[in-house]
Amino acid sequence: MLELGSGTAIVCIGGVMSSVNSALCWDMVLYLAVLLLLCLCQQGLTDETGMVVPEDHSCGEQVFRQEAWRSVGGAIERLGRQLLDSLQAGLEQPNVIISPLSVALALAQLSLGAHNETQKLLLSSLHAHTVPCYHHTLGSLLQHLTNTSLQVATRIYLRPEFEVYQSFIAESLRRYRSEPAPLISVEEVNQWVEEATKGHMTNFLPSIPHDMVLMLINAVHFKGEWEARFDPQLTQKGEFYLDNKNFVHVDMMRSAKYPLSLLEDGELGAQVARFPFKGNTSFLVVMPLPGRGNVSSLVAKLNISDLYRRLPQESTMQVQLPKFTLQYRQELQEALSSMGVQCASRLQGGAQ
Repeated sequence: MLELGSGTAIVCIGGVMSSVNSALCWDMVLYLAVLLLLCLCQQGLTDETGMVVPEDHSCGEQVFRQEAWRSVGGAIERLGRQLLDSLQAGLEQPNVIISPLSVALALAQLSLGAHNETQKLLLSSLHAHTVPCYHHTLGSLLQHLTNTSLQVATRIYLRPEFEVYQSFIAESLRRYRSEPAPLISVEEVNQWVEEATKGHMTNFLPSIPHDMVLMLINAVHFKGEWEARFDPQLTQKGEFYLDNKNFVHVDMMRSAKYPLSLLEDGELGAQVARFPFKGNTSFLVVMPLPGRGNVSSLVAKLNISDLYRRLPQESTMQVQLPKFTLQYRQELQEALSSMGVQCASRLQGGAQ
Protein backbone atom coordinates (compact mmCIF):
# COMPACT_ATOMS: atom_id res chain seq x y z
CA MET A 1 0.00 0.00 0.00
CA LEU A 2 1.20 3.48 -0.81
CA GLU A 3 -0.21 6.19 1.43
CA LEU A 4 0.96 9.72 0.68
CA GLY A 5 -0.70 11.18 3.72
CA SER A 6 2.16 12.38 5.85
CA GLY A 7 5.64 13.83 5.96
CA THR A 8 7.62 15.73 3.39
CA ALA A 9 8.34 14.46 -0.09
CA ILE A 10 10.29 15.35 -3.20
CA VAL A 11 8.19 15.22 -6.33
CA CYS A 12 9.54 15.38 -9.88
CA ILE A 13 7.28 16.03 -12.81
CA GLY A 14 7.80 17.29 -16.32
CA GLY A 15 11.26 18.67 -15.59
CA VAL A 16 10.15 20.20 -12.29
CA MET A 17 11.51 19.31 -8.86
CA SER A 18 9.89 20.35 -5.61
CA SER A 19 9.98 19.83 -1.88
CA VAL A 20 6.41 19.53 -0.61
CA ASN A 21 5.21 19.40 2.97
CA SER A 22 1.67 20.71 2.84
CA ALA A 23 -1.46 19.74 0.95
CA LEU A 24 -4.54 21.75 0.07
CA CYS A 25 -6.03 20.68 -3.26
CA TRP A 26 -4.81 18.88 -6.36
CA ASP A 27 -4.84 19.79 -10.02
CA MET A 28 -2.34 18.07 -12.30
CA VAL A 29 -1.32 21.25 -14.08
CA LEU A 30 1.95 23.15 -13.60
CA TYR A 31 2.65 26.71 -14.69
CA LEU A 32 6.13 28.11 -14.22
CA ALA A 33 7.96 31.18 -15.33
CA VAL A 34 11.55 32.19 -14.80
CA LEU A 35 12.73 35.74 -15.27
CA LEU A 36 16.41 36.57 -15.64
CA LEU A 37 17.35 40.22 -15.23
CA LEU A 38 20.87 40.57 -16.47
CA CYS A 39 23.98 42.39 -15.64
CA LEU A 40 25.96 42.66 -18.84
CA CYS A 41 28.41 39.88 -18.00
CA GLN A 42 31.45 42.12 -18.20
CA GLN A 43 30.05 43.67 -21.39
CA GLY A 44 29.79 40.26 -23.04
CA LEU A 45 26.48 41.16 -24.68
CA THR A 46 27.52 44.53 -26.00
CA ASP A 47 31.27 44.32 -26.59
CA GLU A 48 32.59 42.67 -29.72
CA THR A 49 34.95 40.64 -27.55
CA GLY A 50 31.85 38.84 -26.34
CA MET A 51 31.14 37.32 -29.75
CA VAL A 52 29.32 34.02 -29.51
CA VAL A 53 31.57 31.18 -30.56
CA PRO A 54 29.41 28.79 -32.58
CA GLU A 55 29.65 25.08 -31.89
CA ASP A 56 31.13 22.69 -34.39
CA HIS A 57 28.75 22.25 -37.33
CA SER A 58 29.33 18.49 -37.10
CA CYS A 59 27.43 18.33 -33.80
CA GLY A 60 24.21 17.27 -35.49
CA GLU A 61 25.85 14.35 -37.26
CA GLN A 62 28.14 13.15 -34.48
CA VAL A 63 25.73 13.13 -31.54
CA PHE A 64 23.24 10.32 -31.18
CA ARG A 65 20.12 12.23 -30.18
CA GLN A 66 18.66 9.94 -27.50
CA GLU A 67 22.01 9.49 -25.77
CA ALA A 68 22.65 13.24 -25.93
CA TRP A 69 19.23 14.01 -24.46
CA ARG A 70 19.93 11.61 -21.60
CA SER A 71 23.20 13.44 -20.97
CA VAL A 72 21.60 16.88 -20.92
CA GLY A 73 18.77 15.50 -18.77
CA GLY A 74 21.33 14.33 -16.23
CA ALA A 75 23.02 17.75 -16.26
CA ILE A 76 19.68 19.50 -15.70
CA GLU A 77 18.90 17.09 -12.87
CA ARG A 78 22.20 17.89 -11.14
CA LEU A 79 21.49 21.60 -11.44
CA GLY A 80 18.05 21.01 -9.94
CA ARG A 81 19.45 19.08 -6.97
CA GLN A 82 21.94 21.86 -6.27
CA LEU A 83 19.20 24.49 -6.36
CA LEU A 84 16.88 22.40 -4.21
CA ASP A 85 19.67 21.96 -1.68
CA SER A 86 20.33 25.73 -1.66
CA LEU A 87 16.70 26.82 -1.23
CA GLN A 88 15.38 26.40 2.28
CA ALA A 89 11.69 26.14 3.09
CA GLY A 90 10.38 28.50 5.77
CA LEU A 91 7.21 29.45 7.59
CA GLU A 92 6.08 31.83 4.85
CA GLN A 93 6.92 29.39 2.05
CA PRO A 94 6.87 25.84 3.46
CA ASN A 95 7.18 24.35 -0.02
CA VAL A 96 9.91 24.78 -2.62
CA ILE A 97 9.12 24.43 -6.34
CA ILE A 98 11.79 24.83 -8.99
CA SER A 99 12.02 24.11 -12.70
CA PRO A 100 15.61 23.06 -13.43
CA LEU A 101 14.79 23.11 -17.13
CA SER A 102 13.69 26.76 -16.93
CA VAL A 103 16.80 27.81 -15.01
CA ALA A 104 19.06 25.80 -17.33
CA LEU A 105 17.55 27.49 -20.39
CA ALA A 106 18.04 30.94 -18.88
CA LEU A 107 21.66 30.32 -17.88
CA ALA A 108 22.47 28.58 -21.17
CA GLN A 109 21.09 31.50 -23.15
CA LEU A 110 23.03 33.92 -20.96
CA SER A 111 26.23 31.96 -21.60
CA LEU A 112 25.82 32.64 -25.33
CA GLY A 113 26.60 36.28 -24.63
CA ALA A 114 29.27 35.75 -21.98
CA HIS A 115 32.98 35.15 -22.44
CA ASN A 116 36.17 34.26 -20.60
CA GLU A 117 35.73 33.47 -16.89
CA THR A 118 32.04 34.41 -16.82
CA GLN A 119 31.23 31.97 -19.59
CA LYS A 120 33.23 29.24 -17.85
CA LEU A 121 31.31 29.78 -14.60
CA LEU A 122 27.95 29.63 -16.34
CA LEU A 123 28.79 26.49 -18.30
CA SER A 124 30.23 24.89 -15.18
CA SER A 125 27.01 25.55 -13.23
CA LEU A 126 25.13 23.89 -16.10
CA HIS A 127 27.47 20.85 -16.00
CA ALA A 128 27.87 21.47 -19.73
CA HIS A 129 31.18 19.56 -19.79
CA THR A 130 29.18 16.33 -19.35
CA VAL A 131 27.12 16.95 -22.50
CA PRO A 132 28.44 16.74 -26.07
CA CYS A 133 27.57 19.88 -28.04
CA TYR A 134 25.65 21.36 -25.09
CA HIS A 135 23.76 24.18 -26.85
CA HIS A 136 22.91 21.99 -29.83
CA THR A 137 21.63 19.21 -27.56
CA LEU A 138 19.61 21.44 -25.25
CA GLY A 139 18.14 23.30 -28.20
CA SER A 140 17.10 20.07 -29.94
CA LEU A 141 15.51 18.87 -26.69
CA LEU A 142 13.57 22.11 -26.47
CA GLN A 143 12.32 21.59 -30.02
CA HIS A 144 11.33 18.00 -29.18
CA LEU A 145 9.28 19.17 -26.20
CA THR A 146 6.99 21.17 -28.47
CA ASN A 147 5.36 17.84 -29.39
CA THR A 148 4.71 16.79 -25.78
CA SER A 149 2.49 17.85 -22.89
CA LEU A 150 5.35 20.02 -21.61
CA GLN A 151 5.34 23.33 -23.48
CA VAL A 152 8.21 25.82 -23.21
CA ALA A 153 8.25 29.41 -24.48
CA THR A 154 11.23 31.81 -24.35
CA ARG A 155 11.67 35.48 -25.17
CA ILE A 156 14.26 38.30 -25.01
CA TYR A 157 13.04 41.77 -24.02
CA LEU A 158 15.21 44.74 -24.96
CA ARG A 159 14.85 48.46 -24.32
CA PRO A 160 14.45 50.05 -27.77
CA GLU A 161 17.49 52.30 -27.23
CA PHE A 162 19.71 49.46 -26.00
CA GLU A 163 22.13 48.03 -28.57
CA VAL A 164 23.10 44.42 -28.01
CA TYR A 165 25.60 42.39 -29.99
CA GLN A 166 23.65 40.79 -32.82
CA SER A 167 25.34 37.38 -32.63
CA PHE A 168 23.79 36.94 -29.19
CA ILE A 169 20.31 37.66 -30.58
CA ALA A 170 20.89 35.40 -33.57
CA GLU A 171 22.22 32.46 -31.53
CA SER A 172 19.44 32.82 -28.93
CA LEU A 173 16.87 32.62 -31.69
CA ARG A 174 18.61 29.77 -33.51
CA ARG A 175 19.38 27.65 -30.46
CA TYR A 176 16.45 28.36 -28.15
CA ARG A 177 13.79 30.01 -30.35
CA SER A 178 13.96 33.06 -28.11
CA GLU A 179 12.25 35.83 -30.04
CA PRO A 180 13.43 39.39 -29.37
CA ALA A 181 10.75 41.89 -28.34
CA PRO A 182 10.86 45.55 -27.24
CA LEU A 183 10.77 46.09 -23.49
CA ILE A 184 8.03 48.69 -23.27
CA SER A 185 5.90 47.95 -20.21
CA VAL A 186 5.33 45.44 -17.44
CA GLU A 187 1.81 44.92 -18.78
CA GLU A 188 3.14 43.63 -22.10
CA VAL A 189 5.54 41.23 -20.35
CA ASN A 190 2.78 39.93 -18.06
CA GLN A 191 0.49 39.47 -21.03
CA TRP A 192 3.09 37.30 -22.76
CA VAL A 193 3.57 35.16 -19.62
CA GLU A 194 -0.20 34.78 -19.27
CA GLU A 195 -0.52 33.63 -22.87
CA ALA A 196 2.50 31.30 -22.62
CA THR A 197 0.97 29.60 -19.55
CA LYS A 198 -2.49 29.29 -21.13
CA GLY A 199 -3.90 32.07 -18.99
CA HIS A 200 -3.02 30.51 -15.64
CA MET A 201 -0.19 32.80 -14.50
CA THR A 202 -1.26 36.42 -14.34
CA ASN A 203 0.53 39.55 -13.08
CA PHE A 204 3.86 37.72 -13.01
CA LEU A 205 5.84 40.93 -12.48
CA PRO A 206 4.65 43.76 -10.23
CA SER A 207 7.03 46.20 -11.93
CA ILE A 208 10.21 46.50 -14.02
CA PRO A 209 13.20 48.47 -12.69
CA HIS A 210 13.61 51.71 -14.64
CA ASP A 211 17.26 50.96 -15.38
CA MET A 212 16.55 47.48 -16.72
CA VAL A 213 17.66 47.24 -20.36
CA LEU A 214 17.45 43.51 -21.12
CA MET A 215 15.48 40.54 -19.83
CA LEU A 216 15.51 36.85 -20.65
CA ILE A 217 12.28 35.15 -19.73
CA ASN A 218 10.88 31.67 -20.24
CA ALA A 219 7.66 29.95 -19.25
CA VAL A 220 6.80 26.27 -18.88
CA HIS A 221 3.29 24.89 -19.13
CA PHE A 222 2.55 21.27 -18.25
CA LYS A 223 -0.77 19.47 -18.10
CA GLY A 224 -0.62 15.77 -17.38
CA GLU A 225 -3.29 13.15 -17.91
CA TRP A 226 -3.13 10.07 -15.71
CA GLU A 227 -2.67 6.77 -17.52
CA ALA A 228 -4.80 5.24 -14.78
CA ARG A 229 -7.37 7.75 -13.59
CA PHE A 230 -8.60 7.94 -10.01
CA ASP A 231 -12.35 7.46 -9.59
CA PRO A 232 -13.64 10.85 -8.30
CA GLN A 233 -16.45 9.08 -6.44
CA LEU A 234 -13.85 7.46 -4.18
CA THR A 235 -12.25 10.76 -3.13
CA GLN A 236 -12.74 11.34 0.61
CA LYS A 237 -11.42 13.60 3.33
CA GLY A 238 -8.28 12.32 5.02
CA GLU A 239 -5.51 13.44 7.34
CA PHE A 240 -2.32 14.85 5.83
CA TYR A 241 0.46 15.26 8.41
CA LEU A 242 2.59 18.38 8.10
CA ASP A 243 5.02 16.98 10.66
CA ASN A 244 4.95 14.35 13.42
CA LYS A 245 2.12 16.11 15.27
CA ASN A 246 0.26 18.58 13.07
CA PHE A 247 -2.11 17.62 10.29
CA VAL A 248 -4.78 19.07 8.03
CA HIS A 249 -7.85 17.47 6.49
CA VAL A 250 -7.63 17.29 2.70
CA ASP A 251 -9.31 15.48 -0.16
CA MET A 252 -7.62 12.13 -0.75
CA MET A 253 -7.84 10.38 -4.10
CA ARG A 254 -8.10 6.65 -3.52
CA SER A 255 -7.80 3.44 -5.49
CA ALA A 256 -7.90 -0.15 -4.24
CA LYS A 257 -6.12 -1.49 -7.34
CA TYR A 258 -3.84 1.16 -8.79
CA PRO A 259 -1.04 0.14 -11.21
CA LEU A 260 2.08 1.57 -9.59
CA SER A 261 5.83 1.11 -9.69
CA LEU A 262 7.02 1.22 -6.07
CA LEU A 263 10.54 1.00 -4.65
CA GLU A 264 11.70 1.09 -1.03
CA ASP A 265 15.34 2.14 -0.99
CA GLY A 266 16.96 1.40 2.34
CA GLU A 267 20.24 3.10 1.46
CA LEU A 268 18.48 6.29 0.38
CA GLY A 269 16.05 5.95 3.30
CA ALA A 270 13.03 6.65 1.14
CA GLN A 271 10.01 5.19 -0.57
CA VAL A 272 9.84 5.96 -4.29
CA ALA A 273 6.67 5.79 -6.39
CA ARG A 274 6.13 6.46 -10.09
CA PHE A 275 2.69 7.58 -11.28
CA PRO A 276 2.67 7.43 -15.11
CA PHE A 277 1.01 10.02 -17.32
CA LYS A 278 0.06 9.65 -20.93
CA GLY A 279 2.69 10.92 -23.34
CA ASN A 280 5.79 9.31 -21.78
CA THR A 281 5.86 11.54 -18.69
CA SER A 282 5.44 10.62 -15.06
CA PHE A 283 5.00 11.92 -11.54
CA LEU A 284 7.78 10.65 -9.29
CA VAL A 285 7.42 10.88 -5.51
CA VAL A 286 10.38 10.37 -3.17
CA MET A 287 9.22 10.24 0.46
CA PRO A 288 11.55 9.70 3.45
CA LEU A 289 10.90 6.55 5.42
CA PRO A 290 9.63 7.09 8.99
CA GLY A 291 12.48 7.98 11.30
CA ARG A 292 14.99 8.29 8.45
CA GLY A 293 15.28 12.07 8.27
CA ASN A 294 13.67 14.60 5.98
CA VAL A 295 13.95 15.90 2.44
CA SER A 296 17.12 17.86 3.22
CA SER A 297 18.88 14.64 4.17
CA LEU A 298 17.83 13.03 0.87
CA VAL A 299 18.86 15.71 -1.61
CA ALA A 300 22.61 15.07 -1.43
CA LYS A 301 22.04 11.36 -2.15
CA LEU A 302 19.30 11.79 -4.73
CA ASN A 303 19.84 10.46 -8.25
CA ILE A 304 16.58 10.61 -10.18
CA SER A 305 17.94 8.86 -13.26
CA ASP A 306 19.21 5.98 -11.14
CA LEU A 307 15.86 5.70 -9.35
CA TYR A 308 14.03 5.46 -12.67
CA ARG A 309 16.38 2.68 -13.79
CA ARG A 310 15.82 0.69 -10.59
CA LEU A 311 12.07 1.03 -10.35
CA PRO A 312 10.39 -2.39 -10.64
CA GLN A 313 7.56 -3.29 -12.96
CA GLU A 314 4.13 -1.96 -12.09
CA SER A 315 1.86 -3.95 -9.83
CA THR A 316 -1.62 -3.18 -8.54
CA MET A 317 -1.89 -1.93 -4.96
CA GLN A 318 -3.96 0.24 -2.68
CA VAL A 319 -3.09 3.92 -3.09
CA GLN A 320 -4.24 7.19 -1.62
CA LEU A 321 -2.90 10.51 -2.89
CA PRO A 322 -3.75 13.99 -1.59
CA LYS A 323 -5.08 16.76 -3.77
CA PHE A 324 -3.01 19.92 -3.48
CA THR A 325 -2.27 23.29 -5.01
CA LEU A 326 1.11 24.98 -4.51
CA GLN A 327 2.41 28.47 -5.20
CA TYR A 328 5.99 29.64 -4.96
CA ARG A 329 7.99 32.78 -5.74
CA GLN A 330 11.66 33.19 -4.94
CA GLU A 331 14.68 35.32 -5.77
CA LEU A 332 17.41 32.88 -6.82
CA GLN A 333 20.41 35.21 -6.70
CA GLU A 334 21.68 33.92 -3.34
CA ALA A 335 21.19 30.28 -4.31
CA LEU A 336 23.02 30.75 -7.60
CA SER A 337 25.80 32.73 -5.95
CA SER A 338 26.38 29.83 -3.56
CA MET A 339 26.85 27.68 -6.68
CA GLY A 340 29.46 30.08 -8.09
CA VAL A 341 27.20 31.89 -10.56
CA GLN A 342 27.88 35.59 -9.97
CA CYS A 343 26.81 37.08 -13.30
CA ALA A 344 23.04 37.28 -12.92
CA SER A 345 22.03 40.44 -11.12
CA ARG A 346 18.60 39.00 -10.43
CA LEU A 347 17.02 35.62 -11.17
CA GLN A 348 13.45 35.18 -10.12
CA GLY A 349 11.27 32.10 -10.27
CA GLY A 350 7.56 31.67 -9.80
CA ALA A 351 5.23 28.69 -10.01
CA GLN A 352 1.61 27.72 -9.62
